[in-house]
Amino acid sequence: MTNLSIVGTSHFVPIPGIALMRTFTSGSILSLIAATRTCKPLDLTSKRHLSNVQYKNRNPRNLELLGLAPKRKGWEFQSPRIDYWHKVYLEKTAHHTTGIVVHSSSSVVTSASTREPSIQKHLYSCVDVSAAENIGHILAYRCHQCGLVSLFFDTTEAPLTNESIKAFYDALLDGGLTLQEPDEIAPPEPLGIDYDSLTDQEKRALYPSLIENLRTIPDWNDLKYPYSLRPRAGKVKLQNQYQILSKIRQGMVWDPFYKRMVLPQNKAHWQHDLEQRHLKHLEEPIDTLEQEEPIPVAVPKKWRLE
Repeated sequence: MTNLSIVGTSHFVPIPGIALMRTFTSGSILSLIAATRTCKPLDLTSKRHLSNVQYKNRNPRNLELLGLAPKRKGWEFQSPRIDYWHKVYLEKTAHHTTGIVVHSSSSVVTSASTREPSIQKHLYSCVDVSAAENIGHILAYRCHQCGLVSLFFDTTEAPLTNESIKAFYDALLDGGLTLQEPDEIAPPEPLGIDYDSLTDQEKRALYPSLIENLRTIPDWNDLKYPYSLRPRAGKVKLQNQYQILSKIRQGMVWDPFYKRMVLPQNKAHWQHDLEQRHLKHLEEPIDTLEQEEPIPVAVPKKWRLE
């Protein structure tokens, strides 16, 4: 560690590889002098250093500015509405006027109020129309400093028939703000099959054997599992009565020897041969009784009528 001699009150800070010294002079000037040593560059390929790297998002609302953050759903016809990212509104009390910008999480982003002495000393009254207009201009300037240019203004909750609200609304527009948020950019459709939008022909093309088998069963209404192409959700799908549909979708077939559902590739070789012989036997033509010779009947001697 390098020691530096400078006139004045000194304070050393022990840091490995660097000697830092603060010198306070009579003019209250803080000077920072660093005597450096040769430092090795950080090896980012090492797992030891990569495990200690921490990422901090310094702009957590970047997705909202880009229109990618999801909005709350189901609040379009509720009062008050919460389907927004940032909302601006005017709050008036008996003695003061306040313009507030809130986030959808109910946290206040920025505000401007006549309670501030720097604003109050320039106003004749804190509750008149002029106060609401000036609060709108100041709030618009602070929103630009925060990087907010598109805000949500609920005209149903605060109708523009009120003079103060109308002056506040016009002041925000004059300040360069857009009082309508952009539409949310919908995420791309996930990979897979949308079972809700399939037609009957498309469903039959996907699961021909399943649908036809279910429709040919005379008492399919009495089956325990539902007549549906979509699997059940939750713990219900783990029940045996609902697993049959899932196994059919996976391509399983019924094994009559072991009395269970198995994949075709998991069957033994002799089982495939047995199925082939059984199919060939079913394909053979059936002889009628007229072509067959009469079967001799063996009657015991004591029962004969001779």
